[in-house]
Amino acid sequence: MEQRVIEIQPFLDDDDIEDVLIIHLANKKDSVPRQVKKFDFNSFSQEYCFLNFRFYPTDLIKLKECLGVPSVIICSNRLKVTGLEALCIMLRRMAYTNRYY
Repeated sequence: MEQRVIEIQPFLDDDDIEDVLIIHLANKKDSVPRQVKKFDFNSFSQEYCFLNFRFYPTDLIKLKECLGVPSVIICSNRLKVTGLEALCIMLRRMAYTNRYY
C-alpha cells in the first residue's frame, strides 16, 4: 500500500512572525536588546494617522474627548499609558484586520 505524505504549510500572520523573531532574538546570547520607541503623537503625519487609525489627528483628539477616555490608563501589567495612546492602540488593532480585505 502506498503512503501519501501531505505537507501542510503553517499560516502565520504578521503578529506571529514578529513573536517568533522576538523569541529567536531573545534566545541569542549576542543579540541586541529591542529598542522601544516612545509614543509621540505630534510626530505622526495626517496620512500616517489615517492609514493606521482611520482618523485624522484632530479627529482622534475629539474622539478621545467624546468617548470620555481618561487621561491616564493603568494596564493589568501596571504599565501606564496616556488615554490617547490607548485609543490609538485600540483603533490600530481594529483597522488592521480590515486592511487587506
